Amino acid sequence: MLYLNLSDYSIEMVQTSKGIVGGEKVKACSRKAITEGMIVNGLIVAKDKFLAELKTISDSGYPKAIRDKNIAVVVSDKQVFTYKSKAIAGENVDSTEVILQEVKKALPYDPAELENFYKIFTNKDGGKEYFYTAMSKNTILHFANLLKQVDLHLVFISSRSLSLFELLRSEITRDEKILYCNLEKKTIEYFLYDEYSPIEAGDKKIGSKSIISEVQNLVRKVEEERNLKISKLLIGGEGSLEIPIKEITDEIQVPVVKMGELIDTLVLKTKIDIDTGGIPKMLFVNCLGAIILAQSKSPPNFAKDLAQIKEVLPMSDEKIVGEEIEKTSLQVKSDTEAENIKPSATYEKQMISEQIVEQKKLGLMRLFNNNILVMILSFIATVVIIIGLLIALNKGANIQLPFISATPSPTPIPTIEPTITPTPTIDSKLKRGDLKVSIQNGTDKTGYAKETADFLESKGYKNIAKSNADKDNYEKTIIKVKDSKKNYLPLLSSDLKDKFDTSTVETLDAEDKYDVIVILGKK
Repeated sequence: MLYLNLSDYSIEMVQTSKGIVGGEKVKACSRKAITEGMIVNGLIVAKDKFLAELKTISDSGYPKAIRDKNIAVVVSDKQVFTYKSKAIAGENVDSTEVILQEVKKALPYDPAELENFYKIFTNKDGGKEYFYTAMSKNTILHFANLLKQVDLHLVFISSRSLSLFELLRSEITRDEKILYCNLEKKTIEYFLYDEYSPIEAGDKKIGSKSIISEVQNLVRKVEEERNLKISKLLIGGEGSLEIPIKEITDEIQVPVVKMGELIDTLVLKTKIDIDTGGIPKMLFVNCLGAIILAQSKSPPNFAKDLAQIKEVLPMSDEKIVGEEIEKTSLQVKSDTEAENIKPSATYEKQMISEQIVEQKKLGLMRLFNNNILVMILSFIATVVIIIGLLIALNKGANIQLPFISATPSPTPIPTIEPTITPTPTIDSKLKRGDLKVSIQNGTDKTGYAKETADFLESKGYKNIAKSNADKDNYEKTIIKVKDSKKNYLPLLSSDLKDKFDTSTVETLDAEDKYDVIVILGKK
């Protein structure tokens, strides 16, 4: 898997592989400063130059060249909308509808043009609050179409503020407000966080004053506009290397931590081992955060439904770039004028667990499509039931249920494809946790292997690996099982039968490290 962090001034790239005991291990990394104007407001303007730089960065990876086809991209927050709301009143309120109506007042887009996510929190009074984030479908296509030209498949895309939050969240204690300043060339990119999510993202040009004075002015500006007190200031980026920590702390009167001093602690906590070959590790913070974010339980992955987006918006890359750069200024204007979209002053005193914090997918078109799908499936189910009843009435008492009747049916059942004929009898002594399973995604559906693995884990399977198959166009799901483990096949087939066609079974090599390999197909 490749992780690519893009700013207007630099590109960082990290390649990972699956670890033996789970998680991901960094295999190679690379970084390069880019010429001004190649990336503007987070969008690729000089397309050919960018692709050439991408090849250079890949070839110069440390300790070896970077090669992979699946890529996760972290982009500027100028192409991402993020808001935190006041409380949503009432227990029986349709939260999705409330959020949609509220963000419509602030967005330059219709929400149907966006890929949307939100998280709901419960405040100390029992009321609901939410964090909302969205990205234009045109922006997603802009990156997907460009990367496809160099045979890269976009599987994950998110913002710099969200990736950095995943890396820093262990450092943000209860009721703290953390301001992170990334000092890069003549710009201060800043992110404001509380213990739950990003609150604000922005940037500020560095003028004639010293960097320390500019940072001090920024801290005071954020505190005044947000009516809060910054608990801690984190500074990173190339510009932070030469800043004396004592001088900036005395000047700003806020505890200051340099990311260069904190990064080793963060890497240790996240269990991500990275060797940069001498490049300061802190310059890879967004790539490291993206690794954690992509592995989280329900990440805000704007590229989750890329195939559907391509069907709806097959526009040219040039049109995408023009529209998105134009709308960037509208985003800033709307954010300033939207009085109803402000951070809440109080939050729940205790940390909220992952089970309570629910991340859902928004989108008016998605809600409409889901309702239509339910209606179609209900209609089909009704027709099938009626036909089944008519057949049953015609057959009278001669109805036989498979695997239950004591007398086998006289009509022979032809054997289809499988090399192993599964027995319908499930051995009750078998333990799902003893089976080593590999789930491989053989489709272009992003996250399909993880989704299936999570489903099996809920059934009791414990030893599950996830990966992509050798191709992404498998029509049918294939189950490969060792001869020594074929007694597990009825159990596994029973667990998967409601999700896939489990009739295609093949023999797995006895020397394979897994007992079963499930290659996910379209059905």
